[in-house]
Amino acid sequence: MRIIALDLGIKSCGIAISDPFNMFAIALENYMFSENDFHALINHLKQIFQEYEIQKIILGYPLRMTGTKSQTTLMIEDFKILLEENFKQEIILFDERLTTKKAMTHLKNANLSTSKAKQHKDVIAATLMLNEYLNNY
Repeated sequence: MRIIALDLGIKSCGIAISDPFNMFAIALENYMFSENDFHALINHLKQIFQEYEIQKIILGYPLRMTGTKSQTTLMIEDFKILLEENFKQEIILFDERLTTKKAMTHLKNANLSTSKAKQHKDVIAATLMLNEYLNNY
C-alpha cells in the first residue's frame, strides 16, 4: 500500500506517491485545474486512488515561519474537509515550510529556466515532502 503527498495551490496540485514498500517518493504529476476548482482535483484523485492502493494522504500544510496560519493555510484546512468527505484514508497535515523554496533550488540546480522550474515546483515540493515523511515517520 502506498502513501500519496499533495502540495496544493489555487490552480495546481503537485502529486507524489511512494513506492509499494514506502521506501522512497516518486513524482507523479503537477495537476492543473481551474482556479479554486477543488472538486475537479478530487475527481482526478479518485482516478489515482483506483490505480494505486493508497493507505495514507500527506497534505502540505503551509504555516508562516512564525507558526501562524495564512489564507493558504485556511484553504488547506477547507480542502482537508473535502478530502475527508471523499476518502476514508488517514490524512496527515504536514508542515511544509520552505519545501517550495527547496524545490525551486533543486530545479534551478538542474539548469531549468525560471518558467520551467515554476511549472514543476509543486510536484517536486510534494516529492520532497513525501521523502521527508518517509525518512522520519
